[in-house]
Amino acid sequence: MSDPVRHIETDAGPLAAREVGRETLERLGALFPKVGWIEHEGRRLLALLPIEGSRILEGFRTGYGWHAPEEREAVDRMFGVERLMIVKATAAFRSRGFQGVLMPAACLTGAPGVHSQLGELLFMRSHGPIARGLAQSEPIADYEGAFGEGATDALLSFVADICGAWKSVGRSVTVTDLEPCPADWKGVTWRADIVLAGDRVVVIRPELVPEDPLLPTLVEAGITEIEHTPSVLLIQPTDATAAKGS
Repeated sequence: MSDPVRHIETDAGPLAAREVGRETLERLGALFPKVGWIEHEGRRLLALLPIEGSRILEGFRTGYGWHAPEEREAVDRMFGVERLMIVKATAAFRSRGFQGVLMPAACLTGAPGVHSQLGELLFMRSHGPIARGLAQSEPIADYEGAFGEGATDALLSFVADICGAWKSVGRSVTVTDLEPCPADWKGVTWRADIVLAGDRVVVIRPELVPEDPLLPTLVEAGITEIEHTPSVLLIQPTDATAAKGS
């Protein structure tokens, strides 16, 4: 029997949503320190934990130059736009034949009153070379060791795709920072909405509602089928919300 499909009408067209499958769950488990379940307000949620005790998910941070403190309000507004640009970039990156799991997050470095920087924080576990990468440099040992075989090409290809996404809306960005960054690094705020598991797009939401601006952005980018189970990212789990099971 095939998995039931929920059809959601968005402003950009229909979106099909399937339950997160077993194979996808196994892929998520290869990236996150812990994947489990929690009970919250009478609901069972799939919990993705970037931090579990001493185990901390390592990411790859990108940045587009620094903004003066008086520009912080504008940077905060662009942070929301960045989350949608990531969807466009992920759609382009998915066509490259990536083997592995990628959670791309919008990233804001700095704090009010100090210089700030917009960019991404890419959490990845690569399982081999991508079929249609840029291949503009030799594998970098630190990247391959931290994120898996083929990670150098995958990371730099995604960076090219995010630059292309910004260009498609008439904005040019220049990448000035590329560095490892753990999920709990103080001074960095990040938000993730989707995970790419092979060619499957998993949406991280407690529930899907047609009014969510993420959904039409997915359709506009060419992603018309997703996997979704009521889910949440737990950045700092407490005893009350610790995931049960694995």
